[in-house]
Amino acid sequence: TRDKIIRLSLAMELTIEECQQALNISGHSFLLPSNRRDSILIFAIEHKNSIIHCNTLLNKYGESELN
Repeated sequence: TRDKIIRLSLAMELTIEECQQALNISGHSFLLPSNRRDSILIFAIEHKNSIIHCNTLLNKYGESELN
């Protein structure tokens, strides 16, 4: 799923460009800054947050955690 690719990207500390490429290769949509949840994910990836911290941020802003 898209969330699994994002989880792997966080765990591997990929750049946002590498994450976007992984999403594209796997046939999933890009992370879009205009989407609130995606914006939080972009922030977490750019700041090399852990999956746990990323889920904390998502939860704090009322968005669904990474599956």
